[in-house]
Amino acid sequence: MVGFFIILICIAIGIFTGLNLEISMTYAKLISVAIIACLDSALGGFIASINKQFRFSEFLTSFFGNAIVTIILVFLGEKLNVDIYLGAVVVFTAKILDNLSKLRKIAVNRMQESLIKKKAKEIK
Repeated sequence: MVGFFIILICIAIGIFTGLNLEISMTYAKLISVAIIACLDSALGGFIASINKQFRFSEFLTSFFGNAIVTIILVFLGEKLNVDIYLGAVVVFTAKILDNLSKLRKIAVNRMQESLIKKKAKEIK
């Protein structure tokens, strides 16, 4: 749970420090793909936290590893004149949507369990 609060604090710091930040077009693709990769890792960490399987070291390596590898691939794609960033956006967007569907399933299951418990108490 501590890791979740650290994530929220880092997101808040990033939002407040980046409000007036202008990014040149040369770095826009690199940073946008890195942000999507980090968002995927953050959602994965949130799901792991809900399932009580969160490991901070695994989260950190995933968070920074995904971002760095993605930036390197997009940079190499730019040098080779190949739009690799589109592939990265598609893959990470699919992973984000998968994580969101997992969160939805967890929420629905918890709501159903609480309704069953409530009905069981009413019967008694």
